[in-house]
Amino acid sequence: MRDNFNQTKRSFDDVVYIAQKDTESKLDDYGNKKYLEPKKLFCCVSPLDGYSDVTAYGEKVTKTYKTFLSKRIFNNVFHEGDKVYLDGVTPEGEKTYGSKANYLIDSVRNQNKKICIYFQKISKGSE
Repeated sequence: MRDNFNQTKRSFDDVVYIAQKDTESKLDDYGNKKYLEPKKLFCCVSPLDGYSDVTAYGEKVTKTYKTFLSKRIFNNVFHEGDKVYLDGVTPEGEKTYGSKANYLIDSVRNQNKKICIYFQKISKGSE
């Protein structure tokens, strides 16, 4: 995984932390995949809008965000199921990586020059 997630030298509004699934480790005591240490990512995150987003996500549209990242830099870096810290939540003080995350990567969609990543809010008790 890249250590420097800055897409450009430009300052972005949103600071996002993403904890990727550890694909090389064994399952934890509860049969769940472990997560790697969260990495800081500077990007623009926006709520869903438009007819196609509302059609695809229905009522979940209010609990979903999306971002566009450079395909050249982030191709095959993020995957569905990686945990995300949004809305001011940070991983500071967590004992297990991913335990404070409040969103999951729901979909990673490759486009021409960008990757569109959809973040779905984690409901309490859904994990």
